[in-house]
Amino acid sequence: MQADDDRMAMGHETEREREGQEMRRKVRAGYAKLAVPAGEEAGAGIGRQPTTDDTTPASSRYGLSCGHPVAEAVLDLGCGRGGDVFEAGQLVGPTGCVIGVDMTAEMLDTARKGIETYTQDTRLHNVEFRLGEIEHLPVRDGIFDVVLSNCVINLSPDKGQVWREIRRALKPGGRVCVSDVALLQPLPDGVRVAAENWIGCVSGAELIPDYIQRVAQSGLVVQSIESDPSYTSCLGECSDPFYARLREQLRTDPSDYIASVTVRATKPAPLMSDLYWH
Repeated sequence: MQADDDRMAMGHETEREREGQEMRRKVRAGYAKLAVPAGEEAGAGIGRQPTTDDTTPASSRYGLSCGHPVAEAVLDLGCGRGGDVFEAGQLVGPTGCVIGVDMTAEMLDTARKGIETYTQDTRLHNVEFRLGEIEHLPVRDGIFDVVLSNCVINLSPDKGQVWREIRRALKPGGRVCVSDVALLQPLPDGVRVAAENWIGCVSGAELIPDYIQRVAQSGLVVQSIESDPSYTSCLGECSDPFYARLREQLRTDPSDYIASVTVRATKPAPLMSDLYWH
């Protein structure tokens, strides 16, 4: 009986893994289409307004994000075309470093092309881009002071693993600042299964209490969470096509369901007693 139960559990897990890989494939393909220099394609127009910082390469200014977390050693999850990486690089200066990770090769190609312009304009050599999934970060343990992410974690089919990876990558006492999309109430099933909404950061979003619980379960200490429903209103004001489709599916204002959240958390430093005994 136990063997049958184990086989059933393994079968379910395999099915979940297949679903997760399929969703990653769809998201990767969707973002690959958006990996073009700003101005050449309208794209989905999701998220915050492009930065106007003249030292940020123009090709990186297309913001696929829902906030603007700003930060030493910095890690940016889902860096896309590198806009936040280049901005953080200027903040940490010549003694710091910033590494961006993204699973979309086309996005990273664009980001890496921007390094030369960034270096010429700032005289800094402190940014790097790596290909990888945020569930399995291509970085060593405990080397980052800050982890940033802009509207990416909600796209992951295994959010708990992402938060465990964030904790692994942080130094003791390190901090994380994440801007993301979260839900004020559950979405109708028909909206959640639309693949285009995953690329729009919505169908993968969780209820705010569930989001906070995942952070805490990873071993991080939540310091604050700020919720801003006006995120969807901004999309409506700029006539975003994604917003229009979402409103049609929901048959109400999306701000009744969706909000941008900024979550700040820290990795606890070991107690002196722990250091003594170990």
